[in-house]
Order: sequence, then structure tokens, then C-alpha cells
Amino acid sequence: MLLAKVQSFNEENKSGLVSILKTDLFYNIQSLKSNYPQLINTLNCSQSILDSTQLTNLMMNSNNEFSFEARGKDWAGNADSGLKVRIDGVKDLLKRLNKDESLNFDSNYTIVDFLAGNGYVNQVANLILGSDKSPQFINSDLSYFMFRDALKNGLFSVWQSAENPFWIKSSSVDAVLYAYGTHHIQNRSKAIKEGARNLKDGGRLVIHDFEEGSPMATWFADIVSNFSKTRHDYPHFSQQEMFYLAENAGLKNIKIEHIDDPFVIVADTKEKALYSLSKYVMDLYGLVKFNGDVNRVLSLIDQYFGIHSRQINDSQFEVKIVRNALVCSATK
Repeated sequence: MLLAKVQSFNEENKSGLVSILKTDLFYNIQSLKSNYPQLINTLNCSQSILDSTQLTNLMMNSNNEFSFEARGKDWAGNADSGLKVRIDGVKDLLKRLNKDESLNFDSNYTIVDFLAGNGYVNQVANLILGSDKSPQFINSDLSYFMFRDALKNGLFSVWQSAENPFWIKSSSVDAVLYAYGTHHIQNRSKAIKEGARNLKDGGRLVIHDFEEGSPMATWFADIVSNFSKTRHDYPHFSQQEMFYLAENAGLKNIKIEHIDDPFVIVADTKEKALYSLSKYVMDLYGLVKFNGDVNRVLSLIDQYFGIHSRQINDSQFEVKIVRNALVCSATK
């Protein structure tokens, strides 16, 4: 019910909705205290930080392409059911978030994922490492739907924008991540400076996106913008811009790299694997204008990325598309 009210926000229902949301958001914080005492200590929990302007701005901006009515529901369901599809890329990001660039995390290591969606990276980390050996995540997202869905998944989640992470205390976390949607951030410089502010000394900041002119950036421009249920006319990144963002935020030991961030699907036949790949891509990017035409989407995937297939054993086939992501890692 509250989700529907936020999605239908307007000037007429603003004052009443702000009051309800204040109560709801602080109830969520209180309910998380017993399960996540360490993470609660990283948050500004005073009710004074949630003024009417803050909540009004959040509601206005929450109705984006990841809202329930747009492609948020499909994206979230796809992420939940396809946790293993992008596991290789997530592993690389997790290593760069750790100070020793390994997957051996201290149990108290805290990461803020500023574009968490419904907690995809958190869930993959738990799958790879086991929840007892995974770092602790603060899942942060601008979409109210995604924030609520992460809570429903049993994850620690806060509702805020990457440019204004008002919940997070200064110098309180070990690492911050911007991934799987960094091109959506409107004020990139402000967001990265805020992330740097949240870091402890020696903390790690990682930015992930795709390079302008790359197959992935071209795919977004040609296919997602024209065949999704929502627009997608966001500029991607150059190596120089990523370096500048980190440098301008006062960070050091800045590295710009390309990493493999593939989609990998395994099934008991090649045909099923190809079908699943096509469905995964359609759901992930909300490509409703193809009307479920699996073969047409497969043809486009092959055209833009190339589809690699192999037989793993007598009962398993793998199909894979390689995406080269651009990643910046830096230290405070």
C-alpha cells in the first residue's frame, strides 16, 4: 500500500505521505538494530535528518525506470532468479573492494553499495563466500521499490540517492561501490565525493560501468533505448573521466582497468541455455517491444557481443557473452 502511494506521489498528497514515510523509515531502522548492530552504527539515525524537503526529493526521484511500474519488478525478479549469471564480474569487484584484493574478508568489513537495486551484489557475495564469511553490506538505492524489495530479501537496506547519502556517517565504512548502473547517476562528481567522505582512512572506492564506444554502451544506445519500456539515453564513461572523478574526490592509488563481466548460462541442452540467455537479457533490460521474440534477441546478442557455447559434460551446456567493463579502484 505504501509503495503504491510513493509511486503516485504528487503535491496534493505530499504532506500526509511525508509524515507516514518518516514513521515507516525509522521503524525499519529500529527493526534492523537487533540483526545488524554494527551496520546501525554507520548510520545517522536522528529523525532530524529526515526533513520534508529530503523526503519530497526522494519521492520525486524514486519514480524512475527502476520503479515497480517501469522495469523495476522485472529487473528485481531477474536478479533474484539469475544470481549466478554475472558471478564472474561480481567476484572481480569484490576483490577490488577488499584492501588486499582477495576474497578473504574480515567479518566486520563494511561495504556500501550505492546502486544496490534489491541487493544483487550482496546476494552474490553471500552465494560465493557464504553469509558467515561475506562482508557486511549496506544496500542503498534511490528506487523506493528496490529499497523495499531488498528489505523483503532480509538485507540491510536504506533509501537514498548516491549524490546525497544522508544516512551514512562520515568515515564510517571500509568500502563503497558504484556498479551496474553508474551511468544513471546525474551528478557523478558529487556522488563520488560523498562516497569518499563516507570512507574510513585506507578505505576502498570502486566504480564500475562501460566505456563510451564499447559494444555494451552501443547496445544500450541502439537496443535498450529503443526497445525497452523506459528510455535509456545516459552517457557512459571514458577512462579519463573515471580517473578524474577519483582524483577530484581526493583519492589515491587510482587504477583504471578493463575486466571481463560476462553473462554465463548453464542448462542441460544448448537450446535451453540459449533460450534462457535471451529471456535473461529481455527481462534485465525490459525489452518488451520485442514481444518475447527469443530468436530475434539472440541474433542481436550475437551481433553485438558474440555468443560462445561449449559442452561442459554429458549433461551440461554453457553459453556465454563477454562484456568488457571499465573499472576504477582507489584508496582514501
